[in-house]
Amino acid sequence: NLYLDPQNTDVDAKQYCKDNFGFDAGNMRYSVGAGFTWITMIGPLSLSYAYPLNDKDGDETQNVQFEIGRTF
Repeated sequence: NLYLDPQNTDVDAKQYCKDNFGFDAGNMRYSVGAGFTWITMIGPLSLSYAYPLNDKDGDETQNVQFEIGRTF
């Protein structure tokens, strides 16, 4: 529940976010996966794999990502 005033008036948080910020939780995307990072002398090497659980038509998805030199 979301309370916006001292009287603790109950507000629907999903509707509040949609009305005031244009945020719709139904548009969120999510995935599951695993990643591996190896710290080397040239910097971190990261490899990750993910599977989208609710991708929509037109989404650009990547299952495998490889990065050198930074971590998230």
